[in-house]
Amino acid sequence: MGLLKWRTVFKGDTIEKDEMTWTWCPHHKNEGYYDGLYYHNHTPATHDQWREGKKNWKKNKDNRDETPREPAGAQKSLKISDALKTALCTNLCISEEDLAKIVDSADQEN
Repeated sequence: MGLLKWRTVFKGDTIEKDEMTWTWCPHHKNEGYYDGLYYHNHTPATHDQWREGKKNWKKNKDNRDETPREPAGAQKSLKISDALKTALCTNLCISEEDLAKIVDSADQEN
């Protein structure tokens, strides 16, 4: 997802967009593309602090443990909403018994 054009065009120190106040930060430059950007989460005065926080976030993200959040050996169970169940049984002519077999089969594979 690229930058939205409106964020790259200076229209004033602040603008209201998407029910938020966006502040122009001239510290963001990409020669030939933009000479500042609108941000909703920092101002020019807090830019350095924001940048350090972003570096720390990236560093912490890179150092995160990639282990699963669920305990080892935990079994997930396939659940089907009532709306999906109705659609499958009505539109695809699958009986509730056959649908139960499909769900049970999926649970056994996990």
